[in-house]
Amino acid sequence: VSELSVPAVAREAGVSVATVYRHFATKQDLLTALPGYFARQSGMDQQWELPATWEEYDGMVHRLFAAYERFDDVARAAMVSQLGQRAKREQLPARIEFSRSSLARVAPDLDDRALDRVNRLALVLVSSSSFRMFESLGLTAEEAADDALRAIRTAVEASERGR
Repeated sequence: VSELSVPAVAREAGVSVATVYRHFATKQDLLTALPGYFARQSGMDQQWELPATWEEYDGMVHRLFAAYERFDDVARAAMVSQLGQRAKREQLPARIEFSRSSLARVAPDLDDRALDRVNRLALVLVSSSSFRMFESLGLTAEEAADDALRAIRTAVEASERGR
């Protein structure tokens, strides 16, 4: 991604260099637009509803892993680039809150301390980095989501028993 050239982008898109510059004044503008583009391509830019049940939570995790699976090599490279990392950091507070609120709805018996602990685990397990690890183990998106969900539910059950 750091070696991305506007002529290469134009060639790949089947348009002229001038057309690329008409939409993006600089290479930096083009790079800045990448995270939003990849979010739209994967469907991750849509407003996600807070799940009310474990079945809805499971479906949400499966949709997220399916979105990660749709990332191509360029998207994956962009997300680990400096720009991609900055975008992830900027989105992290909202992601933490959405994840915590989701878990609070499906596991209402967890106290705040247990909820925070399980939420940290869920955030790690349901991340694009974890998905890449699951993928390197030869798992499909569905299998990876199932394994992540099993670990999250186990942590919730253990926290509920430990009250």
